[in-house]
Amino acid sequence: TSLDISQKRVVGIGHAGHATFWGPEALTRKAKDPYMHHSLPACGPVEILRFRPFQDVCSIGHAKGMSSIVIPGSGEPNLDTSEYNLDPFQDKRQRREAEVR
Repeated sequence: TSLDISQKRVVGIGHAGHATFWGPEALTRKAKDPYMHHSLPACGPVEILRFRPFQDVCSIGHAKGMSSIVIPGSGEPNLDTSEYNLDPFQDKRQRREAEVR
């Protein structure tokens, strides 16, 4: 079993051969139905589930490898590249040339 919370407070739970995603309201009160459900019947049990920062993508590690699925609304929509060391698309040259504060 694996659990992760996205930047927009979507809760992802990986259990057996399934991944269940609950909306942000599930953190404060009991929700009736999940936001999304994804089944991985031929992949074996889910070993790890993690959300990608600044993207609506969830990576699921299982016995036969890795799967990536889109979870709409789970990632932070505004990437603030003016903050130091926050640009995930920064290459080696950009890191070297970054302003030291």
